Amino acid sequence: MFKAVITYIPLLRDSISSIAEIIDEGIFKINKDGISLVAADRAMVAVVDLNIFSKAFEKFELDKDISIGLNVSNLLSVIKRASPDDKITMNLQNNKLELMIEGSSKRRFTVPILDLSQEEVPPIDQLEFTSDAEIRPEIIESGIQDAEIVADSVLFETSPSKFVMRAEGDVSRAELELEKGNESLVSLKA
Repeated sequence: MFKAVITYIPLLRDSISSIAEIIDEGIFKINKDGISLVAADRAMVAVVDLNIFSKAFEKFELDKDISIGLNVSNLLSVIKRASPDDKITMNLQNNKLELMIEGSSKRRFTVPILDLSQEEVPPIDQLEFTSDAEIRPEIIESGIQDAEIVADSVLFETSPSKFVMRAEGDVSRAELELEKGNESLVSLKA
């Protein structure tokens, strides 16, 4: 048995929305610590590493650890139906994930569980990165929106003194630069 209730809808909606941009389906692991997903896109270029801790939920009940395969776009379509004042109850029943959205009304949706095989994704903790930057999410979102105007990809660069997001098209270019010490650049190690 698995049952979880979340009242902070943006946490769930924004997380799943970001993931849906990268992967189509994934195997969500649910244990006493919360819900996690590690999956790579089809080209093995980007990796999603999601953790929503059990304490983020108003209620989180689980009999035993489980893994469920879900179509991320289908899940997102349901979650987007919730308004910020609603609450979502997730309940695993009969090999289906039921989502109940409660607010001014009660609405039930069922998302089928998919039989997916776990693709080999290199353990993320074994990857070595030469730099680490923590940036406010709204700044990253703004930089991505700027980049979408000129290109389909974004380049991230770090140096000891700054973080740069750059996108280049055939004739256009967009760039976001944050100097060390800027309040939007929470931390930078390069």
